[in-house]
Amino acid sequence: MSNLWIFGDSYSTDFDMKHVHQNHIDYMQLMNVNMMSYWPTLLADKLNYNLKNCAKGGNSNYQIFFDFCEKINLINDGDVILIGWALLGKFIIADNNQFNNIHPYGQHHYTSISNDCLQELIKNREQNIWEKEVKNWEKLIEIISNYKSCKIIFWSGEENKLKNKKIDVTYCETMTNETIGAIQDSHLGISGHERLAEIFYKELSI
Repeated sequence: MSNLWIFGDSYSTDFDMKHVHQNHIDYMQLMNVNMMSYWPTLLADKLNYNLKNCAKGGNSNYQIFFDFCEKINLINDGDVILIGWALLGKFIIADNNQFNNIHPYGQHHYTSISNDCLQELIKNREQNIWEKEVKNWEKLIEIISNYKSCKIIFWSGEENKLKNKKIDVTYCETMTNETIGAIQDSHLGISGHERLAEIFYKELSI
């Protein structure tokens, strides 16, 4: 059986009750459900593929690219690869000999670098040239994918500069849409996950 490889941030993670965000808990209570089926699982079921989900909430594009590189040798001929890029404003720093992903709108408490320095880096990330970095990664990933005869789709759930017109998430209902504003969260709701799984399935079936 072939594998469906998922790389990305919180817009690509699968449901995990142990690490679910409070907004998701509130949403599920409002919708009167005990769990949610996220689009990666729904898509894997449609394709009848094994799901290999390497996405993690908060990932920067650097982490996403690193995760792909670490799994290259495990990706087989005929597998499907979906890479959901994060905000270009996210980046990584080394702290206590490990990488930490930095969100431009998050709180930052690290010992190895000052907050002033972080703010300068965040400001620097606003330049459009950073898009070119990811596009160059895509060229390399495409070469590897073609060599392995894998189908690959690049997309983004939140970064407009990296969005894929064929994977139009604007048609996928968010938790905010589905609750008519009761839950303020741009992540997908139940019907949004179902719709996105169908969008990917149709694109992969072409």
